[in-house]
Amino acid sequence: GVQTCALPIWGEIAGLGRVPLVSAPVGERRLVLRQEDLVLRAAPRDGEASLSGRVAAVAYHGAGLRIVVDAGALRFNVLGAADEPWQPGDEVLLCWSPASALVL
Repeated sequence: GVQTCALPIWGEIAGLGRVPLVSAPVGERRLVLRQEDLVLRAAPRDGEASLSGRVAAVAYHGAGLRIVVDAGALRFNVLGAADEPWQPGDEVLLCWSPASALVL
């Protein structure tokens, strides 16, 4: 079955470790995040989930940037504004609202 609660609950996601989730199906779980819901920050805001990573690459993508972040064995593409300060090698936090994450 699926349990849902208004406040984040914690779950283990393979490759991510312990992260807050809005809903957590029983058994194996996959966390799906849209790249436009990811934000790079030096520190998470209240209520945000976060994951430590390192910027692997930065490239122009239309009017903004596509920032590639490695977090352990995982790789994330993050869309950012053209004036984002991040450079390859920078330590960052990938941040997202638990409500924007889809748990499968």
